[in-house]
Amino acid sequence: MNHEEMQSLLGAYAVDAVDADEAAAIDAHLVDCPRCRAEVADLREVAAMLTYSSADAPEGVWDSIAGSLAGAPPPLRLEVQHERRDRWRIPRNVAIGIAAASVGVLGIGVVRLRGEVDDLRSNQQTDQAAVALAAERAIGSPDARLARLTGSSGDGAVAVVQPNGQGYFIGTSLPDVGPSIYQLWGMTESGTITSLGTVPGPGVYGFSADPSIETVMVTVEDEPVPQPTSDPVVRGDLA
Repeated sequence: MNHEEMQSLLGAYAVDAVDADEAAAIDAHLVDCPRCRAEVADLREVAAMLTYSSADAPEGVWDSIAGSLAGAPPPLRLEVQHERRDRWRIPRNVAIGIAAASVGVLGIGVVRLRGEVDDLRSNQQTDQAAVALAAERAIGSPDARLARLTGSSGDGAVAVVQPNGQGYFIGTSLPDVGPSIYQLWGMTESGTITSLGTVPGPGVYGFSADPSIETVMVTVEDEPVPQPTSDPVVRGDLA
């Protein structure tokens, strides 16, 4: 098969609707064709999302399906094979028809999901940039108090608190904690500890604090907790 023939079967291949010889040929083709490899990865990713996600399907998908059902079906030819006794399988032309319909739906899903992901990433980057700029301004303010947070492992972070209680946590050098979270804590001179909020990982974040806090600490927690359940990974005194 040439490249065009391989490409026409990618939809069927993505939903395991090709025979063993075709699958082997496409497997070999994907090794040397990054374009087809990316297309198969996209189709399978969206298929997994639509199969296992409890979220609603992207807007317009069901309308597209209904519209395709209103059209004339493709010609169907059934072949009776008397000599083959291997396991039952979907007739090839039916499988390719199903795969083609799936490709249409999955293609819409890929475009919409990519758009939504790009929008989300853009919004996150914009928010992070705004918070980072506000944190930079707060650090330069003569009225703000600054704490350099350090830990035994050598990790470091910075916390800054303004007179009105608006604070910023700069923890871009902290390691990723995977499924766990970082929780920020403020401690007063008398030893009272209060939560300043949680952050999912390294980055720059804003928080609100009572101006009376003297120390900022960070612990790793499995979920938000009212009091620390482990020793701080970093801590520092505001000055």
